Amino acid sequence: MKALTRLIKIFILPALILFLHIILGKLFNAYTLFPWIDIPMHFFGGITIGISYPLLLNYFTEKKYLEVRNQLMLFILIISLVALTIVIWEFLEFSSDYLFRTIMQPGLQDTIADLFLGLTGGIVGYLISEFIQ
Repeated sequence: MKALTRLIKIFILPALILFLHIILGKLFNAYTLFPWIDIPMHFFGGITIGISYPLLLNYFTEKKYLEVRNQLMLFILIISLVALTIVIWEFLEFSSDYLFRTIMQPGLQDTIADLFLGLTGGIVGYLISEFIQ
């Protein structure tokens, strides 16, 4: 139970951003009324993910599941996990558009911008996590 509580704490920030995304999109139709709101949502989502993965890797290190001693390799691993998460999110947006006829990805430019903002946010989140530790 202690481990589950810790994992929930690790991923609470990304979960809150996801919850905010759902509230803004579904309840307030904010993405239609204010299309620019997509920009900070992807950036802050990346930040929260970039903060959460170092915490997760610290947990894995404490449990002796994984140990990364080289800081450069740690950075590469975390940014790779952030990028994977962002790509999966974009796949979900595409799937929603394809299956449910939503317009979460109005075009290639939007998708590439979302990927860039999420990855940039992830790097910022990683730097924040390094500064905090």
